[in-house]
Amino acid sequence: MARPLLLVTGVLFLLATAGCIDYAEVLEIRPDGSGTLTIVQTVDRLSYEQVIALLQSMRSGDSQAELPAFDEATIRSKLEGREGLVLRSVAVEDFEEGGVKKRKLTTILDFTSPEKLVVGDLALAIQPFELERREEDGRTVYSFARKVGMDPAQLQALLAKKKKDGEDEKPAVDEAQIAGFRSLFEPLLAGKKATFTLRMPGTITSTNIEEGKGTTSGGEATWDFPISELAAGSRELTAESNEVATGGE
Repeated sequence: MARPLLLVTGVLFLLATAGCIDYAEVLEIRPDGSGTLTIVQTVDRLSYEQVIALLQSMRSGDSQAELPAFDEATIRSKLEGREGLVLRSVAVEDFEEGGVKKRKLTTILDFTSPEKLVVGDLALAIQPFELERREEDGRTVYSFARKVGMDPAQLQALLAKKKKDGEDEKPAVDEAQIAGFRSLFEPLLAGKKATFTLRMPGTITSTNIEEGKGTTSGGEATWDFPISELAAGSRELTAESNEVATGGE
């Protein structure tokens, strides 16, 4: 029973901490698909500690596994030494706002290609993007696509329990239980938001930003989502930009 319970608490942690966090991300992409990702996560310390206490109460008494921590050491352990990623900096700031104690964690990393951005157990999950490049009427056109948030397939992957001796995977928790877990933490989702900013080569000419849910200016586009939307399922970000050819390098 200990192993399934740990799987449950792991998924609960993902769902619940998303509700404790305001999440802001800036993704800068160079023409070759490499770039820099800056992530700023701001957590309400009291809500976070309440979530941890609840998850601790659900753990098996004989389990030695540690629950994740919202700190520099955890981020470094996930990102340092990964091929195609260079962790530039991690900064932690504790402060008080409106009488509420908060912690801000800022992570900056460089990546060599889109597929290197696969770190599925950090906050809302760092996920790769697709970037296509084509020449059209003397311009270089870049097409960008990316999913953010957590879709049912990701949840099932996190919940899957691998059996020994090469047997098939068997889900440790079903969808009804996942829905129940979400309902436990709905109060924590209220007012929390996620912001995704994209900086592309050239000028952005089109995006799928819905009216009132983001902005576009020059080579930058920003999507705004309530955390509750991303906890309920994934969302796709798409954009296209044009860069006028300079006549050679």
